[in-house]
Amino acid sequence: MSDPFSGIESFPILEMDYFGLTENQLNKLPPKQRLEEMIKIIKHSDDESQRWDSICLCGELYHVLDRVDHDLSNVDSLQMKTHIKDLFRWVLKNEKNGVVLHEVCYHIAARNIRELIPDLVTCSVCSDSILGRHEAIESLGLMNAQEVMDEIKRALDDPVRDVRETAQFVLKRLRRYRNEAYEGLQII
Repeated sequence: MSDPFSGIESFPILEMDYFGLTENQLNKLPPKQRLEEMIKIIKHSDDESQRWDSICLCGELYHVLDRVDHDLSNVDSLQMKTHIKDLFRWVLKNEKNGVVLHEVCYHIAARNIRELIPDLVTCSVCSDSILGRHEAIESLGLMNAQEVMDEIKRALDDPVRDVRETAQFVLKRLRRYRNEAYEGLQII
């Protein structure tokens, strides 16, 4: 019997330097310290799985900061949300791993961070990552970003079929939802 995986590119399992804390350890930290640690991991860890975890936790923290039942002052909460938005913008511009880029796009849309729409547009047409371009476009559709339909149309000429299909899908969705506001995902 022949090997069903022959000819499929494999990725070597690399020894990686441990950087930062696990998700469970991060969640036990006070919010400000948690955010500081997640920023370090996202900007400096060579381990994309750690960066992905930290993106997810930042998205969750952003969501919690929208609620009124936390122990932070309004000023602290607004400052932390600003840091998370700045971090997400940094990731959109600097992240090389498509899976991590995909995740940040999702969290921007899920939290309806509309200030980052221009950054999603840039990612949708300029990223080297096919997965990143796809998710940036899909996130713009999820956010009902009517104001950037012309920019999304540029992706109809993307060299990758999946990205073109995503743009076509999103443009159809935007036309359907033309008169409705997006309020963010209802995350349970």
